Amino acid sequence: MVLPDLEQCIKNYASVGEIPSRAKEFMEQTGLGYLKRPWRSYSLVIESFGNSRHRWMWDFSSLHYELEKIGFQNIRRAQFGDSNDPMFSLVEEKYRWENALGIECKK
Repeated sequence: MVLPDLEQCIKNYASVGEIPSRAKEFMEQTGLGYLKRPWRSYSLVIESFGNSRHRWMWDFSSLHYELEKIGFQNIRRAQFGDSNDPMFSLVEEKYRWENALGIECKK
């Protein structure tokens, strides 16, 4: 799995210093905030059934702990292109790994 890395997002947020737009930029970069509220039927359907927004943020140790609790094994931090499974090379895109947490595990 590849998802936004809470730890990296916090480091990025803290490193920019005191600028008026940093909270807004954090919300946009993490996909947690809304610039405008969806109101059309189509928008509500996409929001309800789509998978384009994140509703929770994770760091490696917290997600490792939760995955282990539900029976996943061989949990490791993954990097772009380092999986032993050749199928991953068919779907991986480098841009998705920017400020991202990659995890490979098995159940």
